[in-house]
Amino acid sequence: VVQLTNKTNAQPFNAEDEKIFQVFINYCSLIVHFYNMQQNKIYYDNLKKVYSDIIKLHLSPCRHDMDEIMETNGIVLPPNNFKSFDYHISEGSKEDMPGLVCYMFVDTFADRNFERQNLAEFALTILQCYRNNPYHNAEHAFCFTHTIYLILASNCGYFDFVETAALMIAGLCHDLDHPGYNNNFLSLSKHPLAQMYKSSMLEYHHYFLAKKIIEVPCTV
Repeated sequence: VVQLTNKTNAQPFNAEDEKIFQVFINYCSLIVHFYNMQQNKIYYDNLKKVYSDIIKLHLSPCRHDMDEIMETNGIVLPPNNFKSFDYHISEGSKEDMPGLVCYMFVDTFADRNFERQNLAEFALTILQCYRNNPYHNAEHAFCFTHTIYLILASNCGYFDFVETAALMIAGLCHDLDHPGYNNNFLSLSKHPLAQMYKSSMLEYHHYFLAKKIIEVPCTV
């Protein structure tokens, strides 16, 4: 509330004074509104940082899983038919998927000295971010990455390091946190992802989560 009681020259307020005062009030209102917006922005920026730290915490793999995979130095040696398109991971070997993912990365980038523990943590983090869907699950991501691995192995020299890394990482991350529904269903059901993105909702979400995981400090 802004109130004027009198003028310094003791003259009564006139119509022009009222117009000037109205403009002044409008500017004061804008200043207060802008200040409140800035305070809200500061609050939500900090809230975003808090939530981001929580996400990073819960994305970290279980310590028992890390200890288990590091017993074999972060990789699992593959079966004899692993370098064949006919290979498919058996039901009883699915616990080996993180170690086999690490093997594919180490084999593909044989000239790179990966920090095995960080590579294992990366593989475990990615695979645990897949939901237990009938199709878009961790096994699907593993099989897709295996196909990319074989294609790259038989086409050495056609892709540089960045392109090869992009293909391997994209193959592993391409369906991260897939809810089991398609974009059309998300749009019709007014899912939060559909409110965030006007098209390709799932693709944007997969990319966002993959980027969030990759941004976690590590030396893979």
